[in-house]
Amino acid sequence: AISPGNSGGGLFNGDGNLIGIVCAKSGSADSEGLSFAIPSNTAMEVAKSLIATGSYNGGTADGSVISTNKAVLGISITELTQEEANKRGFLNGGVYVSKINTKTTEEAGLKVGDRLISVDDNLISVGTDLTDYLATKEPGDKVELAVERSRKMYTFTITLVKNAAIE
Repeated sequence: AISPGNSGGGLFNGDGNLIGIVCAKSGSADSEGLSFAIPSNTAMEVAKSLIATGSYNGGTADGSVISTNKAVLGISITELTQEEANKRGFLNGGVYVSKINTKTTEEAGLKVGDRLISVDDNLISVGTDLTDYLATKEPGDKVELAVERSRKMYTFTITLVKNAAIE
């Protein structure tokens, strides 16, 4: 069981083998919810990179490295259920911009609170729809991002940037 305070601890299978590192739990007062762990092979890859170079330049959720020059939009996102969106004053659940991380993205016109609709005409229903698509791109590529803001649709052309190393 994953309980408050044991984030960062090991996740073991029935044979006692380490299979992951506990990192998050999602739930509410009336449900147990879901628990998440970083796969052990991903944790090992990150640890080796940190020891060798002092930084880690990213990869995919399944632990396979795409490129040390991973392309990103320069935003942080959050997924909201319909209920969570309503509590925050939004009409619809979905993937929202929670933080603008680069001046380039800010200058392109994105704002915190924008709901992501599509990237290059590929619908965004969950965060991995966006990250999986961006994994096929390189820094410097341009993408068209459709967003909903205050019940109006906007389209922005954004130049992807290189993911900064996690140090």
